[in-house]
Amino acid sequence: MPTITVVGAGFSGLTTAYFLTKQSLKVRIIEKTDRVGGLIKTIHTPNGLVETAANGLLNSVRLEAMCADIGVPLIPTRKEGRKRFIYRGKPKQVPLKLSEIMKMALRFGVSARKLRPRQFETIADWGRRVIGKGATDYLLTPALGESTPEILNNSARV
Repeated sequence: MPTITVVGAGFSGLTTAYFLTKQSLKVRIIEKTDRVGGLIKTIHTPNGLVETAANGLLNSVRLEAMCADIGVPLIPTRKEGRKRFIYRGKPKQVPLKLSEIMKMALRFGVSARKLRPRQFETIADWGRRVIGKGATDYLLTPALGESTPEILNNSARV
């Protein structure tokens, strides 16, 4: 029987290997780094734990069966684990100042036509024009998964 090679020991690679093995196929996993898990990793910081990728899965009977089969316990999400923070000097659940919230609300009160992106306008330029600098830097940027406003400036133009 030939061996199936799975490249990458991230979540997808390991899940693929699991299901191939369950079909009685011989599997070899190749991973270029010194750890499995791919992007999924927990980093301990002075402000708490930081997840570098997905930090949860939707539960299902199939997932429970798979985890039981390989001996991986499912840990339910703790209530405090559902809180989300954005760092602005310190971790904050609402990173905007009251003035920035008011400015954003006023800007959204304009006509829908003014909300449309302009030709060749970056996402960052649109954000600053429509919702303001603070909301762009501390809401839009983190929501898009960008680490700095500079990265957002170089994003795809609309």
